[in-house]
Amino acid sequence: MNYISKACVVILMFISSANAQNIAYFKKLLDERNYDEIIQNIDVELKKYPQNCELNNLKTEAYCNYFRKDTSDRVLLEAYKSFEAIKLNKECVYSNLNIYDNLFLLLYRKAGIYMNNELYNDALYWFKLAINIQFVINKPDLLIFFYAGLAAYHTGDYSYMEKCFKILVDAGFNLKEPYEILVSYYNDKNLYTQLLNIFDKIIQRNILIDEDLINSTILKASNNKDCMFLSKYTDKILNTYKSTSGNIANFYYQCNDTNRALNIYKSMLQKNSNDTIALVQLGFIHYNAGIMYLYKAKEVIRNNEKEIELYRKLKDSYIEHIKLSVNYLELGLRNDVRSSAAIKCLYEGYKNLQRKEEMNKLKQQYSYLN
Repeated sequence: MNYISKACVVILMFISSANAQNIAYFKKLLDERNYDEIIQNIDVELKKYPQNCELNNLKTEAYCNYFRKDTSDRVLLEAYKSFEAIKLNKECVYSNLNIYDNLFLLLYRKAGIYMNNELYNDALYWFKLAINIQFVINKPDLLIFFYAGLAAYHTGDYSYMEKCFKILVDAGFNLKEPYEILVSYYNDKNLYTQLLNIFDKIIQRNILIDEDLINSTILKASNNKDCMFLSKYTDKILNTYKSTSGNIANFYYQCNDTNRALNIYKSMLQKNSNDTIALVQLGFIHYNAGIMYLYKAKEVIRNNEKEIELYRKLKDSYIEHIKLSVNYLELGLRNDVRSSAAIKCLYEGYKNLQRKEEMNKLKQQYSYLN
């Protein structure tokens, strides 16, 4: 070993020895609960050894204890800075978990105070710091993601909100609020794949959410012409959410399953004979079915004049459906239905049945029919 190498070893030994002496001094101050002295002097040492495990642990512990008499944000931030300096040194963190577990709880409570006062930006800031520690110390606490997600939602940080709530969903969290917020968010953003994924979890886990959100999801699936949605979810939806029947029935009709649509609307009438939605929709369905049979009848006789028997059967079906349409729509109008589409449909029904007197009565009531 040459002279220069020997000199370097001596210098390093001197630095290490000096550092050890200072660490011992700070530990003594910590035992004496002299946190003010540690806080006043430890940063000088940390400038020399910014990533030293023991120094940062001592600083964190001192600031956490000092927080009992000074609960300002500054004190907790100083404690957190020391964690930031050594967080990549897992061995250092794990050997002093009690220190960082305590810091985690203090940050969590600080965020909670801001949350309770509806200061969501501040709450989110502190939640994020606490979560950063949680990921390192692997402390299982799902509720922090719930509150952090809520804070993010209120501040408009939807990306972080989604991140927090997806952690909850993946962990099987069963409070309805994260699911409701995600359904609403995915609906508003037209993120249909994500909407279906979260909706599937809601149905499979029997999580009861607001019926308006269920209905909005049904309408979104309908707009996307996703008829598979019906075969997968109809039974569970109808058994749990009564107000969805009309939307489900209409969806079936759009998917060309007229019989299922008719059965659902009729079951709605069995529960409430004055259900105007069911009455009007049944009127529409039967009217459209009647017109379809009329077109078929005309096509049959046009192609082959000898098909009189088939022609008559189709015409009979046409008349039967139009009569049913008129009956349902008349009942709907008695319940004060003001839908112009329903009134026009009823008028056309009268016209097809050649009921001129009823047609004139409607014209007198509704000028737009003239």
